[in-house]
Amino acid sequence: LVFCRMYDGFQESVNGFTKNFYKGAKMPLPLFSAWILLMFFTLFVPFLLVFFDTRFMIIIAINLIGRAVQALSIKQDPLEAILMHPIQMIGYLYIAVRSYAYSEGRIKSVLWKGRLVNN
Repeated sequence: LVFCRMYDGFQESVNGFTKNFYKGAKMPLPLFSAWILLMFFTLFVPFLLVFFDTRFMIIIAINLIGRAVQALSIKQDPLEAILMHPIQMIGYLYIAVRSYAYSEGRIKSVLWKGRLVNN
């Protein structure tokens, strides 16, 4: 019934989420870091390690089934969501690290909706 487009492109999405990710998590840095490491090791690394040990297929299958269920719940194509999952996880981790850097002043400003926003 309702449609909303937050961002018009990839870079606009990266900048928008960079602006809010770390601050929105409301976690102290050690907990935020642990969360990002957990996401990295459970949602991305198995896709690399499966080339060395096929038992990682179990973790990958759980990840992809979860991603498909999530896609169905928001009326996305589950096959497309599964195929894009590894790329999305790289983006997720990149935005998380970039958001921390922005929030802590290592990145001075982010272009958001056509204007520079300072941290």
